[in-house]
Amino acid sequence: MKIRHDGNMAIITEIAPFHLERTLECGQAFRWYRTGTGYAGVVGGVALRVRQEDADSLTILDCDKDTIDLVIRYFRLREDHAGIEASLSSMDPALAEAVSFASGLRLLDQDPWECLISFIVSARNRIPLIKRAIEALSREFGRPLAGGFFAFPEAPSLASAAVESIERCGTGFRAPYIKMAAERIMGSHFDFDQLRTLPIDEARARLLEFKGVGPKVADCVLLFGCGRYEAFPVDTWIARVMSYLYFGGREVPLRRIREFASRRFGPLAGYAQEYLYYYAREHISRALRKQCG
Repeated sequence: MKIRHDGNMAIITEIAPFHLERTLECGQAFRWYRTGTGYAGVVGGVALRVRQEDADSLTILDCDKDTIDLVIRYFRLREDHAGIEASLSSMDPALAEAVSFASGLRLLDQDPWECLISFIVSARNRIPLIKRAIEALSREFGRPLAGGFFAFPEAPSLASAAVESIERCGTGFRAPYIKMAAERIMGSHFDFDQLRTLPIDEARARLLEFKGVGPKVADCVLLFGCGRYEAFPVDTWIARVMSYLYFGGREVPLRRIREFASRRFGPLAGYAQEYLYYYAREHISRALRKQCG
């Protein structure tokens, strides 16, 4: 990886395989928006604008050294991503096809608190509505940033908010869960860092203690917020594609799918999940819809 500067821009090169659109459009983060030539979003309380002009580079606009470091960490640009894709492709032909189709998709290094609230909002919800609700929460309870952006609200702001105010942000029945999560974080000094090192089942159990958090949301927090690559979130799309590719189209209990993925994909199960999710939605969705009626 190399970095060169051009005025107020930084261009990071030698990062292939990297695909910005696939990474930001695969349902793992909700605060990015297309700007015509790239994307604008908020990460760690910093407003960012990025674009990709070829497969081996990423351009950051209006940045300083701290912003460059943040982007490198957030997109995990120091990882041996070619090695990860090679390992996944060697596991079985179906996954190899998914990796080839979605090559360059990266797992983002996100804040676990933001992940927890974002995926509570995601329960029984659609991505456009999730993004709208999270943006409204940020405008209402987050601090203002440059360019009209707002930071994701911190736990004290949501803990002290009225449930009705949270609900008005488009969170619906999830509003009490959001407030209770914030109150618990404030009251118990919940340590997200412990989730990075605890045995995966124990870490998941800690998250399941939050109201509004089921196995899928817990695994999303572990995967996207805590770097637990062995986590395998199972939603409707993953259940469909796993049934289609590995179980002959039969309906399979979600626990069995998670157990199968853990055995088959091992410590890279989370990466396998993202490739399969993107592959299912963008490539074989018609077959899956036909299969599911």
